[in-house]
Amino acid sequence: MPEHIRQEPKVLVSTENLTEQEWLAYRRRGIGGSDVAAILGISPFRTARDLYDDKLNIALAVDDAGNWVALEMGHLLEPLVAQIFTKKTGLEVFQIKKMFQHPQYPFMLADVDYFVRLPNGKIALLEIKTTNYNAKDHWWKDGEECVPVYYETQGRHYMAVMNDSATVDSIFQNIIDNRLVNIELILSGSHIGMMKDALQEKNALYGRFAVTIKLNELNYLEAAKFYPDKAPYDKAAHYAVFGGSPFVNQALQPTATIRENIISTILNPMSAVYLYASQLLLSDYSVKINAERIFSVIGNGKKRYTEIEDKLDVKKTGNLSKQIKSLIDLEIIARNSPINKIGDNKKSTFEINDNLLRFYFTFIYKNASALQVLGAEAFYDEYIAPALTDFISRRFEGICRDYFSHQVRSGKMKGVRNIGSYYYDDPAHRKNGEFDVALEFADGYEIYEAKYYAQPMTLDEIHREVQQVEAIKELTVKQIGFIAINGFAEREEPYLYLDGNDIFANE
Repeated sequence: MPEHIRQEPKVLVSTENLTEQEWLAYRRRGIGGSDVAAILGISPFRTARDLYDDKLNIALAVDDAGNWVALEMGHLLEPLVAQIFTKKTGLEVFQIKKMFQHPQYPFMLADVDYFVRLPNGKIALLEIKTTNYNAKDHWWKDGEECVPVYYETQGRHYMAVMNDSATVDSIFQNIIDNRLVNIELILSGSHIGMMKDALQEKNALYGRFAVTIKLNELNYLEAAKFYPDKAPYDKAAHYAVFGGSPFVNQALQPTATIRENIISTILNPMSAVYLYASQLLLSDYSVKINAERIFSVIGNGKKRYTEIEDKLDVKKTGNLSKQIKSLIDLEIIARNSPINKIGDNKKSTFEINDNLLRFYFTFIYKNASALQVLGAEAFYDEYIAPALTDFISRRFEGICRDYFSHQVRSGKMKGVRNIGSYYYDDPAHRKNGEFDVALEFADGYEIYEAKYYAQPMTLDEIHREVQQVEAIKELTVKQIGFIAINGFAEREEPYLYLDGNDIFANE
């Protein structure tokens, strides 16, 4: 690409030998230039709902089939119009048969008609439109020739993809300030960094927002409504893997198994969820920060700063703390401290916030080549199935802590000061660790062990956990409890017991 393009676009695919169906499948991976007007609600050809259905392959959003002659003529006339342009301007016109991606926001795609080489060596974009006499009024405004705003947005989108000097924000700014009257623009996105940037003074949209609203992801109870008939064991599994994004959860089959849903979405390169997991979740920060390496180290576990530093071998650079701070600011990772060690950096750990992103980096990121070779089903059986229960178990601990938070916020529990894990040292057995769930009260703690077992928890297992709690002499325990997703084989006083039906009771 020419030197003036400060940030080169990525190439999604070469379009030269693609069939029409293959080309359409790649277009569904993101937003193309011709899609922008529909999203803004200014397209005379299709609605935003048409576009939504098209991207999810629910219905093919194309112009009226009766208009196929005009569409075909448009395609046939493009080379002729390009020749006429060359004759009239003397400029070189050429094609690059590739579908491009924005380097920072890979959901933005560009399939440019032609490129033009200017006398100074720079490259311009040439978008060709063929129209009929009845549409002539769309090309005039206030007695002067103009480009219809729904076509202008297409060109600006292409400029944003091909050259970062023309940003997405400038597209919206131009539309708001110059083109449309009484426009009500709702800007929504899951890219935290991009959304925060839009609120900064340096941004083209600064001062143009009347209201800003932060929508958190669905919690485990809300997400479970997408698969209401599943058993608690399976609800926990789906939330642990897919998280609380409505976009992701609506792609799931409510009656399918966790294996079937993982294969049909996360492991399917043509799935919208695969794109979301592998590209969209990364785009906000991977360009600015070497985030993928940090994520790959954290993966499924809780990692302390020194562990991450050792794995990445970055002690000499001093950049890791800045990178982690940036990821925390972007709300991608979280710094967690045990409830009894708040402020103790040595006991603090870092986790990936998003369940789907955590799953991606635990199972897929390092093994992407194997997925391509083996295919989805064999990959699942080889790489995911053996470790999936452990992965879900770690997420189940968080579900249990969220359960108690919900109880406190709803007024069903009183006197709770804080909720988290509890770090302990056990010198007698020469070990340390954390109790899964700790509720802090003024006069001590309630300690709960969370177990994601396929079978009910036994009394022997309960006794072993009780012994471990009682071995920590400095711990003032008010109550010991157990949370077992599939219940208990036996129950014994004076302990508290919660099963999956209790956790997922949304009352």
